[in-house]
Amino acid sequence: MSEEENYEEVPVPASKTEEDSFMKAEWGEESREEDIAIPEENAPEKRNAEVVQEASQTPEVKPFNTDKVMMIAGGIILLILLAVIFVPKLLQKAPLTLEELNQRNLEGKLKPAQGYVYNQHSFVKYDNLWYTSVVNPARTKEINLPFHFGPRDTEGITMVGQPNFTAFEQNRNVFITFDPKDDGLQYIGVAVGETDQVLINAFGKGVVAACTNNETYPCSERPTVTCEDKGVPVIYFATENETSVLFLDNCVIVAGKAEELWKATDRLLYYLLGIQ
Repeated sequence: MSEEENYEEVPVPASKTEEDSFMKAEWGEESREEDIAIPEENAPEKRNAEVVQEASQTPEVKPFNTDKVMMIAGGIILLILLAVIFVPKLLQKAPLTLEELNQRNLEGKLKPAQGYVYNQHSFVKYDNLWYTSVVNPARTKEINLPFHFGPRDTEGITMVGQPNFTAFEQNRNVFITFDPKDDGLQYIGVAVGETDQVLINAFGKGVVAACTNNETYPCSERPTVTCEDKGVPVIYFATENETSVLFLDNCVIVAGKAEELWKATDRLLYYLLGIQ
């Protein structure tokens, strides 16, 4: 047997330095595993500590300012009320003027209750009164005259007698008279006012307020005029159950009860204006 065949490899023991290096490396791996594991075991406790710390640092909540809220609520309510009041008015169409109503009336665009043409005169309802236009005495312009009743409403009023236009044309003034003890003075006052407007604006006449007697204080300073006075135009208003217009030479008696007196007045005025 040769020498090479008899040869056996004998393990050479590691030196002390190598053993120490190996131990340090193995210990180091165990230490790193422990370092990684420790944070995983302590994570819940750490998070709880952070939550407690954040809760202790929550900012203080300011008290609720009720005054400011009430002011804002009041302002909103005020705006709503203003909107309820003014918005419908802004959306509402402006009412037509008398001129616009007359134009539509002549074009046949109004209902009969709003306007109609009577004897070539346009009558329109405006502000609860009937209006028509006539030429003023100087014939320089047309003027609008108000009436409580339209001519269709006064057609049934009885007119008796024949007027004396000579007295009316030859005298500058017309005497308006009534009994100061009449029961319907409030209605007579309205009838007199409407008559005055027509006599002054449409005929250019002067109006003299008179009474049939001077038993009351207002009439004590007015002339006493009745239908017995001749030569001057007289219009006498009286409260009567029958609605009528009576011509007695130079005097005209306008009679009616309550608003019927206004209807008789309008019937006379339409007659004088040549409308009816």
